[in-house]
Amino acid sequence: MTDFQVNVIVDSAALQDVLSRLFDFGEDQSVAMADIAEGWMHRTQDRFDTQRAPDGSAWAPLSEKYKQRKRRAGYPETLLYMEGRLRNELRPDYGPDFAAVATAPLPYAALHQFGGTSGMAPGPAAVPARPYLGASPEDLAWMEKTLAGYLRRLAG
Repeated sequence: MTDFQVNVIVDSAALQDVLSRLFDFGEDQSVAMADIAEGWMHRTQDRFDTQRAPDGSAWAPLSEKYKQRKRRAGYPETLLYMEGRLRNELRPDYGPDFAAVATAPLPYAALHQFGGTSGMAPGPAAVPARPYLGASPEDLAWMEKTLAGYLRRLAG
C-alpha cells in the first residue's frame, strides 16, 4: 500500500466564529467533533452517489474505452467505483479541536482526487481529477448548525 496524506482546510468565517465560541467554554469538544466527523464522512460518501465534487460540479465522465473495459469485467459503469473501497473505507477522524474525513491508503485515492498524467506509473494514468474530499457550502452550513446546537446546549 502507498501512504499519503491529503489535508483539506476548511476556511469559513462563520464556522470559525461558532468554533471559537464553542472552545471558549474550555471543555474538551471531542463529542461535537466526533459528530461533525461522522456526518461529514456520510456527506462525503453521498458524493459518490451523486457523482459530484464538493463544489457541486459533476465528475468528468468515463472514457468510452474505459466504460467498455469495466462492462467486460462485470463492473458497474459508475464513476470511482469498482469494488467500493474508495467510498466504503472512508473513516471519520476527530479530536478535542478538529474533525476530519480520512481515506484509506489506497494507491489510487490521490489520483482520483487530483487527477493524473500520462507519464505516471502505472501508466498511463492520465485520468481527470474527480474530487470527493472537501466541504461543500451545504456541508459548511450543516457543520455550523450542528456546532451551534452544541453551543446552545453548553450555554444552557
